[in-house]
Amino acid sequence: MGLAISVGILASLDDAEGVRQYEQEFEKVNALLAKHALPRFNEPQQFSDGALARVAHTSSFPYSFVHYLRRAFAYTRANKPVTPMEDGCDPALDPVLDDEYSLHMDSHLCCHSDAEGFYLPLEMPVLYGDDHLHVAGGMVGSSIGLLRELRTVASAIGVVFDGEQLPDDVAVRVHDESAHEKTALWREQMVWLALWSNATVSARAKTAIVFN
Repeated sequence: MGLAISVGILASLDDAEGVRQYEQEFEKVNALLAKHALPRFNEPQQFSDGALARVAHTSSFPYSFVHYLRRAFAYTRANKPVTPMEDGCDPALDPVLDDEYSLHMDSHLCCHSDAEGFYLPLEMPVLYGDDHLHVAGGMVGSSIGLLRELRTVASAIGVVFDGEQLPDDVAVRVHDESAHEKTALWREQMVWLALWSNATVSARAKTAIVFN
């Protein structure tokens, strides 16, 4: 089992029960948005051809891989060089990353479940559920905020590009290097590319990123 990242969830489902389940989840998300005086989010149920097209990426990987990229972001934010994790070490236990959870608590990349939940195409802070308002994963992030954080950490893990958009040739190179473990930071690059690909579509097509 591993983390799968997708967009266009309602449009991609072909069973009524699955659609109802996610519609119920989005209602919980909307209740959380309303609590914070944020606009309602309506997940599209259909898209025009090509609207969900993404750059090359690996769509599923072990849950633990997310922590490698989160650690890289934490180091970048702390103005520390990003170095590969030593074998046998758990990136989730790195004290620099722990600061993101215990002190800052505002990173869309870091403050999110690594197994389930949503990123919405809205400008908003990380939203936390509570005992009375349960949302999948316990937190809801912004795909727009996520894109900003991915740009922040990109060059530190070897993803170098100019401008706002990731060129296709860079995406293909990063996909090849990460899929074949050609760089020391291949896990970080693999997760980065998957998140970037989906967050770009999320922001453009106004669809949620779904972790499952």
